[in-house]
Amino acid sequence: MASEIKVDTISEKTSANGVSIDGAVMKDGKVTGGAAGLTLISSAAVSASNSITLDGVFTSTFKNYLLTFNGQTNESTAEDIRLQMRASSSTDTTANMTYAAQTPYKEGSSNTGAQTDIASAYIAMLGSWFNANPCNLMVNFLEPQVSGKNTGFHWNIHAGYTSGVHGASVVSSIGAGHKAETTSFDGFIIFLDGSQTFTGDYRLYGYN
Repeated sequence: MASEIKVDTISEKTSANGVSIDGAVMKDGKVTGGAAGLTLISSAAVSASNSITLDGVFTSTFKNYLLTFNGQTNESTAEDIRLQMRASSSTDTTANMTYAAQTPYKEGSSNTGAQTDIASAYIAMLGSWFNANPCNLMVNFLEPQVSGKNTGFHWNIHAGYTSGVHGASVVSSIGAGHKAETTSFDGFIIFLDGSQTFTGDYRLYGYN
């Protein structure tokens, strides 16, 4: 026999572990477990910063994570955007990251390039394009916290570029890579390789 309960408010008890319904836990505006899809882990505004650094965000609750960023770079120098993993608030600089990306672009005329490396200390998700123009990115982290497995990456990036030769230009990067190391990582850093900064908003989601 089906039943129905109608209430205005369901509050957690003093143990403060959230409210559980059929395997899903609701706590502080977030839903974990059960049939939940993307769950927001962290979000914030970035203001004229050289990097996005997040520690302690990869846990055993989720196997995979999605980062989004939408904003603007602030300086005229053209620089790479790079990715490294972190554990216990320390950046792992071991040269064991391998990646490949396709980079279609329009600078006067349309063309394509590639962004690749083997055994690098970082992933250069897009090289020498960021320079005081709108930009956005999405990065999937695959099993960064799962001990005994390599961390995988997939990303999409789009950026504007102001060229002295051709004026306004655009580029995208669609790539993938992995870190050949079975460390359990709990964070990451995404950074520009010089004095360049960016401003905007990021959101990090967890999913299984």
